[in-house]
Amino acid sequence: MGKFCTGNSQNLELLNSAQITLIPKKEAPTMLKDYGPISLIHSFSKLATKVMARRLATRLDDLVPHTQTAFIKGRSIHENFIFVKGMAQQFHRQKKEVLLLKLDISKAFDMVSWSFLLNMLKYRGFGPRWRSWLAALFLTAQTSITINGDDSRAIKPARGLWQGDPLSPLLFVLVMDTLQATLLQAKRQGILSELNTRKRLPNISAYADDAMLFVKPQRKEVLLIKAVLDLFGAASGLKVNLLKSSITPIHCNQQQLDMVSELLPCKVEEFPIIYLGLPLSMRKPTKAELQPVLDKLAGKVAGWKPKLLSPDGRLCLIKSVLMALPVHFLSALQMPKWAVKEIERKCRGFLWKGQEDVSGGHCLVAWKNVCAPVQNGGLGIRNLDAFGQALRLKWLAKSLEQKNRPWAKSGYKLGEDVEKIFNSAAEFCVGNGKDTKFWTANWLNGGSIAWRWPVLSTYVGRSQLTVAQALTNNRWVRDLQGALSNEAMAQFFQLWDEVHTVELNLEEDTIRWKLSSDGLFTVSSAYSLFFMAREICPFSELIWHIKAPSRVRFFLWLAAKGRCLTADNLGKRGWQHEDCCSLCQSEAEDCLHLFVTCAFTRRVWRMMQGWIGINFLLPTENEPALADWWMKARMAFRTGYRSIFDSVFALTCWLLWKERNARVFEQKFRSMEQLVQDIKEEAIVWKTAGVFTTCNSEIT
Repeated sequence: MGKFCTGNSQNLELLNSAQITLIPKKEAPTMLKDYGPISLIHSFSKLATKVMARRLATRLDDLVPHTQTAFIKGRSIHENFIFVKGMAQQFHRQKKEVLLLKLDISKAFDMVSWSFLLNMLKYRGFGPRWRSWLAALFLTAQTSITINGDDSRAIKPARGLWQGDPLSPLLFVLVMDTLQATLLQAKRQGILSELNTRKRLPNISAYADDAMLFVKPQRKEVLLIKAVLDLFGAASGLKVNLLKSSITPIHCNQQQLDMVSELLPCKVEEFPIIYLGLPLSMRKPTKAELQPVLDKLAGKVAGWKPKLLSPDGRLCLIKSVLMALPVHFLSALQMPKWAVKEIERKCRGFLWKGQEDVSGGHCLVAWKNVCAPVQNGGLGIRNLDAFGQALRLKWLAKSLEQKNRPWAKSGYKLGEDVEKIFNSAAEFCVGNGKDTKFWTANWLNGGSIAWRWPVLSTYVGRSQLTVAQALTNNRWVRDLQGALSNEAMAQFFQLWDEVHTVELNLEEDTIRWKLSSDGLFTVSSAYSLFFMAREICPFSELIWHIKAPSRVRFFLWLAAKGRCLTADNLGKRGWQHEDCCSLCQSEAEDCLHLFVTCAFTRRVWRMMQGWIGINFLLPTENEPALADWWMKARMAFRTGYRSIFDSVFALTCWLLWKERNARVFEQKFRSMEQLVQDIKEEAIVWKTAGVFTTCNSEIT
C-alpha cells in the first residue's frame, strides 16, 4: 500500500485481480443462463478504492450541482421527483409547450471511458497523484474465469467502472455532471434557450443515470439536444439509447410531435409516466398507478406463510417490512384514502388472522388504536395517513435551508392541509422577511395573522405576500377585499399597531420547530403531532420492555386492554362460549376476573408471593383493572428488582391463560399447586435462556 500511495504501481496487477466463478442457480444446469457469476476481488483494490471514496465523498457536494442527487450525502432521490413534477405542473398551468425527454443510457457503469474520466478529473482540478492512483487501478485490473477448477487467461478491461465498488458511483456522478455542464454552457452562450420560467431553473434532473430533460418542441432546440447527447456519448462512452428513451408532451400539437419523432426516434408516452419509481402526472394517482405498490405488499405477505407465524411475529414483519413499502411514495406524493384503507385492510388481516382480509370480530383491537404510538397504548404500527403528512412536512422545513435548490424553486404544491399543519408547529424568526408568508406563517408574536385575527383574515384572498413585500408601503392593506365588518375593523387596527412595531434586518429568515428541544425538524416529532391529543398510557411502554418472549408481551398487551377472547368478548361477537369462569366455576369470565379477581387466581398470586419472598400487594375482589393492580404491586420491589417481578407477572398471566384454554378446549385440569409448580419450572427455563435473572435462591 505504501508503494502504491507513492506512485509505484510495479507488479500491482498481482494484487488488482479478480476471479469470476459461475454458480449454478438450480440443480442440473444445462444452459449458460442457469448459472450466475460471482466475482472474487483482491482485498487490496477494495481497500484502496474505499480510502479514495471516503476522501471524495466529503467534497462531492461542492463539486456536483443539485440537479444530481445520487450518492451524495444530504441529497435525496425525492428532490428529483419533486423538481420534475413541480416544473411539469408549472408548464401545464401556464400552458407552455414543453417536452419531457426521459433518457435511457446503455449499460451505464460498464461503458465509462477511462481516458475521458481522467481528463475530466484533471480539468476539475484533481491533483496528479490522485489521478495516478486511479489510472494505476484501471490499467492493472485483470480478471480470469474459473472453469472446471482451472483459471482462464487473464482478461484486461478497457473501460467501465467496477460494479459494487464504493468509488465507482462517485466517479459516475462526476461523469454524468459533464452533461449538465454542457447544457448549462449552451444556455450561457445563447445556443440553447431558457425555459421561460420566472426563476432560471436547469433543464435537466438526474439521479445517477436516470436523467430527465426539459426541451422546447422546436427543431433547433431538438437538434441541439441530439448533438449534445451524441457528443457526450462519443466522449464519455455513455451513449443514450433513443429507442428505449421516451418523450412526454405538455401542450404540444401533433405537428410538433411528428417533427420531434423524426429527429429523435423515441417512443411518445402520455401522462402518467413512471419516473424514479413514482407515478408522474398532472392529477392525483389512479388505482392503476398505485397497483404495483399494493401488489408488492400482497406478494410479501403471500411469501411468508403467515399461518405459521404467531401474532407477535406478524407484528414485527408489519412494522419492519410492510409499513416500509409505501414510504418512497409517501415521501413525495399524497396517497389517496382508498389506497391507505386497502393497505391497512391487508395489514389488519395479516396481523389478526394471517390472511388478506378478516371480519371485524377477528380484530381484537380497533385498527386506529393499533396504529397509535406505543406510549399512547398502541402497537406502534404507522398510521399511513399521518406518517405521509409528516414525511411531506420535511420539505416545508427544508424550504428555507435549501431555498436555492432546484426542487425548492419548482413551485411544487404539497397541499393546504400540510401547510396549515406546518404553520401550527413551526415558528418563523423574521430577519429580512423575504421567505416568510405574511398572512399564514407563524411569525408575529407567537402566532400567525390568520390564527390571531381570524375574522380579518376572511377578507384576504389567496395572497402569497412575504413579510418584506407586505411591509413595503403597507402593501398588505391592499390584500383586504370588500367592506370590513365592525369586528374585522377592530382586528385591522390591532394588526396595524403590531405590524408597525416590526423591524426587518439583513439576516435571513429562519424556522424553529416547536416540537423538538433543539428547534430542528424531525419526521418523528412531526408524526407525534397527530397524537398529541391522545392520553398517555402509563403501562404500555412498560409491557414492551418486560424481559419475556415477544408473544407473551403481545398477549399481555391484549390482556391489559381487556381484549383477550374471554367469555364476555366471545359473547359480544356472538360466538359459542361458556359464561362461567373455567378456573373458579362460579363467576362470569372476563379479563379482569380471569387474571386478578378470580378466587383461583388470587390463591395463585398468594402462592407466588410466598415463592418470591416479598410481600407485594395481593389482588382483591374489587380491583378496577389488571394494569392498575400490576402498577401497585410492583411498587413493593426496589427499582432493580421490579423488572424481575414484571417478568414473573407476565409469566403467571401467560400460564393462567394457557390453563384456562386447556380446561375449555381440551378438558384438561391442573391443580393450583401443579400450576404454580409449572410456573416455577417455566421460570427456570426463561432464566436459562437469559430472559431474566432472579433474586430468589429457589430458582436454580
